[in-house]
Amino acid sequence: YLENFNLFQVAFKGNYESAERFINKMSEMYGLDESWLTQTVGKFKQLTNAMQLTEETGEKVAKLLTQMSLDISSLYNVDIDRAAQTLSSAMAGQTKPIRGVTGGDITQPTLQTTLDQLGIDKAVNQLSFAEKRLLIIISLTRQLNASIGDMGRTIESPANQLRIMNEQWERLTRAVGNVFLPILKII
Repeated sequence: YLENFNLFQVAFKGNYESAERFINKMSEMYGLDESWLTQTVGKFKQLTNAMQLTEETGEKVAKLLTQMSLDISSLYNVDIDRAAQTLSSAMAGQTKPIRGVTGGDITQPTLQTTLDQLGIDKAVNQLSFAEKRLLIIISLTRQLNASIGDMGRTIESPANQLRIMNEQWERLTRAVGNVFLPILKII
């Protein structure tokens, strides 16, 4: 947890109050492990830092991708970590992982179609690195529209209840470890 929190602090450069409120809200709403949420938001924020987005935009994108990970996990019945990794791979421009999990397409023709629909008179290969990554997010958001909010809508489903139970098990094992760690140090 401390490693995840350190990554989170570094990614947000010490200005993480809003993101911390998001994590607490998501944890409370879905019963998810704060450690996983902290790690995921931190990783996505690191990606946005590499894209050289502004702090505010980067934070919004990190939160959006974290929520999308949960919704993809819920709708497509994949592990939460795999959903987050799939989105990370898509942000890196890898087409196979996102296509394999969701059927989403981030190839150049699809991205060009999205640009045209947005009324932007540019070719995909003329976009900067950051612009192309934002285009991938917009394109995936449009393609995966059915998944948006799925975790919240289907929270009572057995698969989602199992996901939540696994997350709470992680939280419990960390708490138990925190109790016994000082005793083990003494021994």
